[in-house]
Amino acid sequence: MSRRWENPEFVTNLKGAIRKANTGRKATRAQRTASSRNITKLNKTYWEEPENKERAVKRQKETIRKQVEADPEFHKKAAAQITKETRVRQGKTTVKYLNEVYWEKPENKKRAAEHTRVLNEQGKMGQQSPNLLESYLDSLLPEDVEFVGNGKWWRRVAGGASMNPDFKVKNANKVIEVYGDYWHRDDDPNERIKLWKSVGVECIVIWEKAIRKNSKAVVDRILKFVDLPMPS
Repeated sequence: MSRRWENPEFVTNLKGAIRKANTGRKATRAQRTASSRNITKLNKTYWEEPENKERAVKRQKETIRKQVEADPEFHKKAAAQITKETRVRQGKTTVKYLNEVYWEKPENKKRAAEHTRVLNEQGKMGQQSPNLLESYLDSLLPEDVEFVGNGKWWRRVAGGASMNPDFKVKNANKVIEVYGDYWHRDDDPNERIKLWKSVGVECIVIWEKAIRKNSKAVVDRILKFVDLPMPS
């Protein structure tokens, strides 16, 4: 099956045949359901083959490379199109699922690690949109705290390394880092704080488990750090 899909002529002819067959037709609900199930099964079979995954990664990298060449501001513009309301809705509806169900499956952890590896290869980690945890926290914070995890505030710190925080306090040298329990399980937050301090920037680190346990306490801590009045 995979070899046939590599043939551009086969794909073009198949698309034409499908369009012709569907002209003037309206599928019944049962037909749409069956078609959806078949597509799901086909996708699952397709992605089980390593060469198909590798080919998809190459296509993704090539597509992103062309987009960035055409417009160096592509990633920033894409992130800007995601409204805060959308991030809030996505965060509230999925963060609980991710924390309690998704990460319990080893295959999901493996898939996420592979995705991170691809992003690292592309060199675009600092230009991504907020993840679900960051989106949820962003929805709880005042406008004085801005999400800059999309590469908006890179700084060179001690040792020559460059760092970009997750959030920054406007008009102040204060930043907030959000540590996911899984990805940062071996990290010492004090090292991050010291690196920011080397360039005169105050930093606090917020752990995912703290947000899950008591988000109000986390917000109060951030407001105190930002030096803003706490909500009544």
